[in-house]
Amino acid sequence: MIREIVGFGEGLVGRLLMVDARSMRFETLNYAWDPGNPLSGEKPTIGDLSGKY
Repeated sequence: MIREIVGFGEGLVGRLLMVDARSMRFETLNYAWDPGNPLSGEKPTIGDLSGKY
């Protein structure tokens, strides 16, 4: 968020930042939209996360 406000650095769009505070280790994971995802894909089959679908 601060990067967007001050206008420097690289954003995390399409990436997830994982922080291990105990060992002060940072790791980024790349992700993309999956059309076959049953929750948010082209043809979703899961309506909610309550387990009652």
